[in-house]
Amino acid sequence: MDVWCLIAQYIRPEDIGRFAGICRLTHYITHTANFWWRLYQRYYQSNASLPEGLQPEIMERHHGLKTRVIRALFYLYPELIQRTKSTIPFENEPYCLEGARCVLMWHRVIKTSWNFYFKFQKYTGQLCSYIAARHDENCDVDLYNGFNDIDHNPDRGCITLQVSCLNFIAVPMVMGMILNKVYLNVGQEMRHHRLRLQFGSLRSKHASSRIDSANTIMLTLDPVSNVRVFQWWDPKYPAHTYR
Repeated sequence: MDVWCLIAQYIRPEDIGRFAGICRLTHYITHTANFWWRLYQRYYQSNASLPEGLQPEIMERHHGLKTRVIRALFYLYPELIQRTKSTIPFENEPYCLEGARCVLMWHRVIKTSWNFYFKFQKYTGQLCSYIAARHDENCDVDLYNGFNDIDHNPDRGCITLQVSCLNFIAVPMVMGMILNKVYLNVGQEMRHHRLRLQFGSLRSKHASSRIDSANTIMLTLDPVSNVRVFQWWDPKYPAHTYR
C-alpha cells in the first residue's frame, strides 16, 4: 500500500486511468481526496489565471474535489491545455450530440456575433440508480458521505453546443427534447454554413427510421460562422458551477 501511495505522487494526469486499472489498491487510491489534492498542489501556480471556484481555498472542500481538480488541470497542465485549443472554425463537429437531451438553451451577443448555446446531457444510468435508491424504503441514504463525495459532478455527461451566427434568429423551444439528427451543410447564400437540428420526444433507434412529424421540431440556424462543442471539463464550457 505504501509503495503504491508513493508512486501515485508521480503519476501524470493523462496516466491516472492506467494507474487506477493496475489493481484494487491503485483504484482505491485514485478515489481518495488526498490523491486529488496532492495532484492539484503539484501543478498549481500562484500566477495562473484560475476562476474563483478553482482556487486553493475552495479545494479544501471534499465535495466535488475530483471534478474541480480535473477542471483546474485544463488551466494548469500544458498537455491538457493544448487539447482544448481551437485553431480552425468547425473543428468540433456536433454529430456526437445525436441521442442526447437538451436540458438548457440560451443566447448572447458577443461583438458582432450572436452565439446560441444548447446544453445537452447524454443518458447515464447513474442518475436513474440514484433516484431509484431514494425511493427504495429499504435503502439507507448516507447524508454525510453524500455531501463529501469527491466524485460529485452535476455536469457529468453534459456537453454544450455553441453556434455562432451573423444575426439573431428566432429559435423554437427544444428544452427537454432529444436531438435525433444533425445536418451541417452549405448555407442558402453559399457563403456560410447552415446547421439543422432535428429534435424529437423519443430517441430514434435508426438513422433511417421514420419519425412522427407531429412530435418533431427542426431547428435551423443560417448563416452560421462557427460551431463549437465543449465538454464539461473545457475552460470554455459556459456557466461553470465549480462550487
